[in-house]
Amino acid sequence: MKKVFFYLLASMFAAIMFITSCNPNNPDDEQNLDDNENEEEIVEDEIVSPDYVPIDWENASIISSNDSGDYSINFTGEVPSIVPGSVIAIDQDSIIRYVFVESVEVEGNMLSMKTSQAYLTDIFANTTITLTTDNRRRGNNVFYPIEAFYYDDKGNRCEIDLNATRDDNFGFTHNIWNFSETLDGMELLSGDNYKLYMEKLSYNFNIDLVMEMNFGGRDEIEIMANGLERYISKALSIETSIVGDFDTEQMIRFDAEGECSFSEGYDIWKHNFFRPIPIKFSAYGVPVQVTLRSDLFREVELTAKGEMSAYVGFEDHADGKLGFNWAQSDSITPIKQFSNTFDFTPPTVEGNGSIEAKAWVFPRVSLMLYGVIGPSFDFKPYLSTTLNGGFKEEMLGSNNDFCAWSLDCSTGIDAACGLSLGFMGYETENYSTDDFNIIDKTLYHSPERIELVPMQQKMRAGEGKDVEFNVYDRNYLADAEVLTSLPQFVKFEGDGEFSEKYGIAKSGVVSVKWTPSSEEDVMYARLYDVEGSVVSEAEFTIETKVTTS
Repeated sequence: MKKVFFYLLASMFAAIMFITSCNPNNPDDEQNLDDNENEEEIVEDEIVSPDYVPIDWENASIISSNDSGDYSINFTGEVPSIVPGSVIAIDQDSIIRYVFVESVEVEGNMLSMKTSQAYLTDIFANTTITLTTDNRRRGNNVFYPIEAFYYDDKGNRCEIDLNATRDDNFGFTHNIWNFSETLDGMELLSGDNYKLYMEKLSYNFNIDLVMEMNFGGRDEIEIMANGLERYISKALSIETSIVGDFDTEQMIRFDAEGECSFSEGYDIWKHNFFRPIPIKFSAYGVPVQVTLRSDLFREVELTAKGEMSAYVGFEDHADGKLGFNWAQSDSITPIKQFSNTFDFTPPTVEGNGSIEAKAWVFPRVSLMLYGVIGPSFDFKPYLSTTLNGGFKEEMLGSNNDFCAWSLDCSTGIDAACGLSLGFMGYETENYSTDDFNIIDKTLYHSPERIELVPMQQKMRAGEGKDVEFNVYDRNYLADAEVLTSLPQFVKFEGDGEFSEKYGIAKSGVVSVKWTPSSEEDVMYARLYDVEGSVVSEAEFTIETKVTTS
C-alpha cells in the first residue's frame, strides 16, 4: 500500500512539473523567449552581418583559385571558423573580392571551399558609410584610406603618403593625374577631304572622392539549392561625387576641302589616360577597395564645305563638385556645382566656306568595385565654332550682291554620370544621364562693327583719296571690341567712284580710294552677314568726318 501511495505521489509531482513547464506565464520560459527574440533582433539590427568572417591575410595565402569560385587557402596559424553560409573578403594581389561560402572542407591548415559572388550588401545593413579621400571631411561613419598606390611609367609601385599635409589646393590626385604633350597633329577625326586634329592637349586633375552608401535593413533569404540562409540589405542608395578642380589646355585645328559631315557619338581614344589608383578603406573592420581610373574619350559633331584651314585654342580652369544620387529602383539625379575661368586663343582662318563644329576631348573618371566598373563621371569641356561664308552675285549690274564671313565661338562644360550594371549586386539597368550643361560661354563673335578712321585732310569733289575703316570683333571674355583677325569682307557703296567694290580687312583695317562727284555725295562701307543683311555700316561725306551706325 505504501508503495502504491509513493508511486501516485511521484506521478502527481511529475505531472505538476510538466504542467508548470508548459505554462505560458512561466517567467523562466519568458526569459528563454526573450533571449531568442533578442538573438533575432541582433541579426536584424547589426551593422555587419553575423555571417561575415574576417581573415588575417598576413597569416593566410591562396594556394589555388579559379573563375568558378573554388579556393584553397593555407593558414600559418589557426584556421578561422568558416562554414557554409559565411561571407568573407578575399584580399590578395591588390584586389578585394567578396564571396559567399557554399561548401567548405578543412584538412590541417588547409581550407578548401566553393563560393559564389557576394557584395557589400551581403555584409552591411542598417547604416550609412562614407568613403572619402578628403581628410577634411567630417561626420558620422566617415572612413578614410588606409592604403593607396599607383604604378609609374616604369612599372614601379608608388605608395601615396596618406599623412601628407593637405590644404585647399591639394587634392588626392595632385601631381598624379596630369598629362601634357605637344601632340603635333594627333588626329581626332579624318576623312578623304578633311582632318580635325589636336596640336596641344594638357590635363591636370586635382580631385577627391566622396562616396556615401546607405544600406537599409537586413532580409533573410533562403537558398533552396542547398538549404543555406543568406542575409542581404533590403535597400541601397548612393551619393557619389568627385570634388576639386581641373585644368585643361587644348589647341584644335581643322582642314577641309569639299563637303563633309560627321556625328557618330564618342569613342575611347586612350585607355588608362590617368594612372589607376587603388584605394583601400576599412569600414567596421571590413576591407573595401575603390579604384579611381580614367579613360580618354573623343567626340566630334561636324559639318563643313569649302576650302579652309582654321585653328583655335583655349585654357580652362574649373572647380567644384560633380556627382549623382541614386536609389534602388530609381533613376540618377545629377549633382553639379561648378565655376570656371577661361582664356581664349582667337581663331585664325584661311580659305573660304562654312564649318559648324563642336569637339570634346574628355577623360571619363570611373570608380571600380569588385574589379568592375561602378559609378562613372564624364567631365567634358568643349569648344564650339560656327564659321560661315556667303555671297550673292546678281547679273546685269545689280547692287544687291554681297560677300561675308561670320564666326561665332563658344565654350563650356558638358557632363554626364553613369552607373554600371549589377552595382552592389542590384540590377541598375546601366543607368546613365544625358549630357547636361554646367557652363556655357560665348567667347567671340566676328564681325561686330565697322568704323571710319578720321581723315587728316578735307576731301574735294572730283579728287580721289584713300578712306580707311576699322573692322571690330567682340571678345566676350574681355568684354571689349578688338580689331578683327579674320579677312572680313567690306562692301563699298554710294555715290561717286570707288577703286574697288570690295575690300578685305587685314589686321582689322580696310581702305578704298573714293572720288566724289559733288559736294552732296555719300559713301558707305558695309558689313553683311551670310543672309545678306547689313550688320554694321560706316557713312562718310565730304563735310562729315565721322558718322557710324
